[in-house]
Amino acid sequence: MTRAVTSLVKIEWSKDELVMLIEVYKGKEILWNLRHPGYSKRGMREIALRDVVSQFPGKGMLQDVFTGTVLLQ
Repeated sequence: MTRAVTSLVKIEWSKDELVMLIEVYKGKEILWNLRHPGYSKRGMREIALRDVVSQFPGKGMLQDVFTGTVLLQ
C-alpha cells in the first residue's frame, strides 16, 4: 500500500492580504458559481485559479478543492 506524504508549511497572511484574496476570488466567478458556463470546465477553472495565485507571489500554494489541482509558487 502506498501512502501519500503531505508536507505542511505554515504561511502567514495579513488581514489586508486575506481581504484582497477574498476580493480577487470573488472576482473569479468561474471558481465558485455553479451556474457559470465555465464552471464545469476544469481547464478554464485552472486558468482562473492560476490567475488568483499569480497575484500573491511567495504565498505558497492554493488548491482547487473541486479538482484537487494544486498550484505552487
